[in-house]
Amino acid sequence: MTLRTFVATTAAWSMACVLAVSPVGSPLAQAVLAYPAAGQKPEQQRADDAQCQQWAMERTGFNPRQQPQLSQYTYTAPSSSGGSGFGSGDVGQGGVVGDGARGAALGAIGGAIAGNAGEGAAYGAAAGAVFGALRRNQRKQQEAQFQAQQQQQMQMQQQQAMQQYEAGRARYQDAYALCMSSRQYNVR
Repeated sequence: MTLRTFVATTAAWSMACVLAVSPVGSPLAQAVLAYPAAGQKPEQQRADDAQCQQWAMERTGFNPRQQPQLSQYTYTAPSSSGGSGFGSGDVGQGGVVGDGARGAALGAIGGAIAGNAGEGAAYGAAAGAVFGALRRNQRKQQEAQFQAQQQQQMQMQQQQAMQQYEAGRARYQDAYALCMSSRQYNVR
């Protein structure tokens, strides 16, 4: 066997060992390379690779073929009695019209006591509509803030899951490399 043939054969088997360690396209595909330093045959390389993978999984509890478990956090909005505009939020059913009608009724009562029910109803309707709109806007702002907090919390949970996954992957790679180097493979 010529040196060129030996190098080509060894390189092909080394690549096969790397691909056997991790599925193509996974983060581990670029991970650990094990090159046979003592002239191990391809059958021996496959056996060593499989045994070292198993040993590394048992020692670390990490399976390189499993994808990270990202939390599936869902957003749940605070309860309200309807959408926006007409008949929404904590203000009551009917939206602007309902709030104005309630304000007009209260204004008419106050105006009747003061001697002018019509003028009191007009002021009451305007005030009811304005205060109802302010409450609806406040409710929308609270919901938007709540949603932003939920999204931030979900991102933090996913970040933590990825950090845990990467730490487990690093421990697995170290264990695999230790096993393969103890069997006279050059590991990178």
